[in-house]
Amino acid sequence: MVHKAVFFDPGALMGEAKFDLHWIDYTIVLVYFVAVIAHGLYVSRKLEGGADSYFLAGRSLPWYLIGFSLFASNMSGSSFVGLMGGSYDNGVAMFNYEWTAAFVLILFAIFILPSFLRARIGTVPEFLEERYDVRSRRAFSLFTIMAILFIDTAGALYAGGLVISNVTGYLNLWTAIAVLALVAGIYTILGGLSAVVVTDTVQALLLIAGAAVLFWIGLNEIGGWQELFVGIPEEKQHLILPASDDFLPWTGLWGVVLLGFYYWSINQFVVQRTLGAKDLREGQIGALFAGFLKIPNLFLMILPGLIALKLYPDLETPDLAFPTLAFDLMPIGVRGLIIAALIAAIMSSLDSAMNSASTLVVKDFVEPIWRVNEIARSGWAAS
Repeated sequence: MVHKAVFFDPGALMGEAKFDLHWIDYTIVLVYFVAVIAHGLYVSRKLEGGADSYFLAGRSLPWYLIGFSLFASNMSGSSFVGLMGGSYDNGVAMFNYEWTAAFVLILFAIFILPSFLRARIGTVPEFLEERYDVRSRRAFSLFTIMAILFIDTAGALYAGGLVISNVTGYLNLWTAIAVLALVAGIYTILGGLSAVVVTDTVQALLLIAGAAVLFWIGLNEIGGWQELFVGIPEEKQHLILPASDDFLPWTGLWGVVLLGFYYWSINQFVVQRTLGAKDLREGQIGALFAGFLKIPNLFLMILPGLIALKLYPDLETPDLAFPTLAFDLMPIGVRGLIIAALIAAIMSSLDSAMNSASTLVVKDFVEPIWRVNEIARSGWAAS
């Protein structure tokens, strides 16, 4: 059964979408924004002084907060949309990016994290100073800050701005970006890592719930499991592709794993949660839990792309797979949940970027020189 999208205009990616949202959907999104700001204000009242309290949550994080926060920070809005679009275009092979992440997280938890926590570092570049010298620390820290600002933060703001401007219909792109930055900035600056990880956990649960609802409704729409792969091209049904494939040949999986080692093992954007672990065991279980959460993405992100391929085989661009499913199939209220889930994914990446960049600025450049007593104030300014 082939559908024609009725709620989503392919002009969405250019900021020309026309969404059919009910006031209930808008209310759900608004409640989400208010809730995350309120939580940031609440956490800020409980913060104790000192750098560890602000940047590392007092080194008291349990495994489940670490795991959910790692997962949410990784699943940015671009990942949310991109995985479905990628599977629409390239099939099940997109899942290689997910299971390899789980594999790398296992190795990180067993072999790398123990060294980090024994050293009691606050940033990954700090570990380089212990092994080499302060120049190595500051050079890598500066490189990481630039990457966070111009790749992670800029990408999250732009993707989020497009979503909000298209959903509301009356906010332009720059105003939407300002709103997103303000909301994420408030709870990140006020609450530090404590606010970030708890908010990320809620956002991860919201993302999982929204994606699960989308998958279930989409699966029922095509007639159930038995119809899922019917009519799907053979080459899109395989996880491992031949060496001659243009998208991701099996030989390219080694490159995906190597890239994963940077992202999951030495990237402050991600690793900071594990540095705030209560102890080594909590940190290791948290990293393993994050890896476990990547596996259900086969059902939450990858297979919905194939569902979209069956329902809408002629989409103008693969990245329309997610929004077309969401606005064509979801009932009133659930659409708001899906949009809130997408915004949650974007906010998780944005708050992580802000918090990790401010941590690097203060701990690698400010604290060693000025020895600031109330270092959290410097963290607020850096954020």
